[in-house]
Amino acid sequence: MKRFLVLIAFAMWMVTFLVSKHNYVKTVEQHRFNLPSNIEIEEQVHSFEGRIISYDIVKNSMVFETKSPISNEHIRYRLLFKNQPELVSEILNHNYHFTINLDLNQNIFRSPKNLYGFDYDFFLFSQGIHGQFYVQDFSAKSIQKSCTHCSRLAFREMIALNLDERYSYEVSSFLKAILLGDRSDMVNYDTYKDMGLAHIFAISGLHFGLIYKLLQKLIKLPDRITKSILIMMFLFAFSFWIGPSYSAYRAFALIGYLEVARLLHRNPDVMTGIAFSSLVILTIRPVAILSQSFQLSFYAYFCVAVVYRTFFGNTSISRISRLFQSIKFSVVLQILLMPATLFYFHQINIYGFLANLFIVPLIGLILPVALIDLVSTMMRFGIANAILSCILSFLVDLMEKIIQRLPSELYEAEWFRPDDYGLLLCVFLFFVLLRSFYFDKGIKKYVLYSGITGIVILGLVCALPRNDLVIHFVDVGHGDFSVLNFKNRAVLIDTGDGYMDCADYLKDQGIISIDAIILSHAHRDHIGGLEKLIADYDIEYMYVNQETYDILKTNMKLNDMEMTLIDKPNKIYWNQVILDITPVNSIVDTNDNALVVKLEHNNRVGYFLGDISGSKIDVLEFEGVIDFVKVPHHGSKTSINESFYSDHTISNVIISHSMKYNMPNADVINLLLSNDVDIYTTYNNGSILLNINGDTMKLKSYLNDNP
Repeated sequence: MKRFLVLIAFAMWMVTFLVSKHNYVKTVEQHRFNLPSNIEIEEQVHSFEGRIISYDIVKNSMVFETKSPISNEHIRYRLLFKNQPELVSEILNHNYHFTINLDLNQNIFRSPKNLYGFDYDFFLFSQGIHGQFYVQDFSAKSIQKSCTHCSRLAFREMIALNLDERYSYEVSSFLKAILLGDRSDMVNYDTYKDMGLAHIFAISGLHFGLIYKLLQKLIKLPDRITKSILIMMFLFAFSFWIGPSYSAYRAFALIGYLEVARLLHRNPDVMTGIAFSSLVILTIRPVAILSQSFQLSFYAYFCVAVVYRTFFGNTSISRISRLFQSIKFSVVLQILLMPATLFYFHQINIYGFLANLFIVPLIGLILPVALIDLVSTMMRFGIANAILSCILSFLVDLMEKIIQRLPSELYEAEWFRPDDYGLLLCVFLFFVLLRSFYFDKGIKKYVLYSGITGIVILGLVCALPRNDLVIHFVDVGHGDFSVLNFKNRAVLIDTGDGYMDCADYLKDQGIISIDAIILSHAHRDHIGGLEKLIADYDIEYMYVNQETYDILKTNMKLNDMEMTLIDKPNKIYWNQVILDITPVNSIVDTNDNALVVKLEHNNRVGYFLGDISGSKIDVLEFEGVIDFVKVPHHGSKTSINESFYSDHTISNVIISHSMKYNMPNADVINLLLSNDVDIYTTYNNGSILLNINGDTMKLKSYLNDNP
């Protein structure tokens, strides 16, 4: 067996991912358990002494390192300081050590918790940051401590100011992005991202490779060990100056592996290098495995260094061949990266290979000139600075002109579902494991054909149509958004308040078409997500009452939509599902002026009660046995109706809410518990999925599967 380190790395990847994901979920569960949503908790201010690790003045945020009040270990928080000019002034004066007052009863994990959906708290956790706080008050240390982090921040600020003084805003913001990884000033970053060029702003292999080659040429020492130590010291200083970046750590560790291999007089092996560098990062920070940056960085490098070289490499060096190789490399790499791009970003630029074909070589020219300009600035070479400034301004302007003229067409692959990526992951693992063992020719063919056969069978099984109905009660904070999903087509009941993008959630679930939307009533926490939704999906039918109709017609973005008025009971037959819509009328309360939906499927019955009050529940007719109820009005006191829960056998109830307005009401919870009803809430459980397949019904949740 060769590449034993690869197998160790793969085992560590899987174990670390499962453990880190489990730790994140448990952290959020514990935090929300300690901060009940329906209890008014008094402000509990605690003073934290620590230092700033990084900051973003534009977003009024910083990463602050301090000691945990529980474990006394070093911990990092993201702190928000809107409307605090004094704090901004202290930071800009290079003061980085503070005493910060924080309210420990803030909800620091307030992002939506949904399967496959983007969770900002999860993103922060993967960076080693344990939640967000708003700064209550602060005081700067009278004597600022001298530390390496402070020197790094001050040096980065000095470089940024120097670039602002010497270049136009457009050129300066671009150079700060590729040299410092600071994209906060880039107004056209989304253009680069849509063109498939976001990777050029990641401080990674391109930067380290150029510096590495430059150092190899500049450092002329007969002692190879001393030369390697000096090279690694320079690269370590550069990576520290850049700041925390998994792509930078990966590049640094890979170069470290190359240097060790050469010192030991061994031929470097790409896959072993990948394994070694990933193990180094995960040993230092295990939660890195959860990071998109970590995953994409290694996936992209694997595609380039292993897959492309194995199947598409060419040693021809003629000029025509080099041009062909460049085109082939851009096209093939876009195809190889497409699954990851679609999984993380839901879209690709069809002409992205053209952007990479023209822009990446230009970046390969801009970056070394920018690095030389940076060194020249520190050395105060005035004439050299002037010449380099002219060259960089010309190159960046040229690149901007090329970007403006390149075609761009974003494509969203509707045929990719979340389960498909699991199949691709199996293909990826099989390929890596196959290359990690010594096999003789006969056994290798047998293993190859057996693996391909197994993957094809698995793919066919995954492609078979599923006959289960999955009902999603989505975590949108204080609001309602329910999705009925059958064979990647959907009916929606309400759309949340618009804070969370409903379209992104549907794409994350692999839903390609919306057949209908039912809007219960006209309040924003039920119809607010409609604007973003119609930008990405064509809505075939929309069912509303008169009040909702009138509200939507006043919205310039929504007034052209076709809507069906429901003023009397109406049944919809959709994919073996019966949706019985009943209007409840009120002239004094919008909550009571609503549409109530009864769902029937495979002898299962459920109700979506919108925000109606307990008195309106009395005028409705219900089945004796009910499988689930979406509790009205987020579990508020107005929704209480004792006879409804005592006269019917109800298995499960779902309450959609956040900490806003201190819901659900304690009397509602006590009423449900006294009637032996299983309670699920989006605050405690995250998104809740109810699966109906034949006579079976299963209910699971993102944070906790137990009621």
